[in-house]
Order: sequence, then structure tokens, then C-alpha cells
Amino acid sequence: MIDSLLKLPIAEKIKILEQLWDSIAEEQDVLPINKAQQLELDKRLGAYETERRKGRPAAEPLADIRRHL
Repeated sequence: MIDSLLKLPIAEKIKILEQLWDSIAEEQDVLPINKAQQLELDKRLGAYETERRKGRPAAEPLADIRRHL
């Protein structure tokens, strides 16, 4: 099966990948997270609730990264 997928044109591969990713996103609540991940999420949520920092728009850190490339 994978061999036949690899032979598809890139546009078709992307379309299939998008469909697969969407199906994963729809079922993300069934994906378990480990203890370290839960601790990190709790830490970040706690920092947000304490500091009420809204973060930055995605374009800003991306621009920072691009400046350093």
C-alpha cells in the first residue's frame, strides 16, 4: 500500500496527508498524554493564569527566527 502511495503525484500525496491529519485532529481526545506532558501543560496553564500574559502573535516569533537564519 505505501509503495502505491509513494508513486502518487505530490498534490495527491498532500491531499491524502491533509485528510489523514484532519482525521487525527478529530480524534485527538483519545490520544493519551504522558505524565511529563501533563506536568508541562499544568505548568504553562498555571503561568498563564498567574501572569495573564497573552503571548505573541505567531508572526512575531517566526520573524525572530527568520532574522537569525
